[in-house]
Amino acid sequence: MRPRPTPDARDEDSSPPRRPANTAAQGRRIEWAARDYLILNGYEVVRAAASKGPADLVAIKPGQVLIINVKRTTAPGPKERAALLRVASHLPGIAVPLVALGPASRLTFRLLTGCEASAWVPWTADEVAA
Repeated sequence: MRPRPTPDARDEDSSPPRRPANTAAQGRRIEWAARDYLILNGYEVVRAAASKGPADLVAIKPGQVLIINVKRTTAPGPKERAALLRVASHLPGIAVPLVALGPASRLTFRLLTGCEASAWVPWTADEVAA
């Protein structure tokens, strides 16, 4: 049996190496933060777990359907933005295509106005009249 190394024989930092947080768990925390914000503002929210489609969350209030793509660090690319806008176009005047951008502690919402990277405006709950 090998002897355990003494703290002096280890690197200067004797604490165990930190594993990076699971990215799925980090994404889930942002989805939950977005969900909680919307629920507090009167929306019914459905989460598409392990979403492979354009929307991670769908939030509903009378006269409004929010189609939300949730991102942890960077906004969605042009194909994802186009898919979100396409889905929202099926409910003209009712569906609102949004991106929720983390981290959870500084969550922001963006209303998509087109497929270009700069085609968005800030959004907060109740900006769309019911």
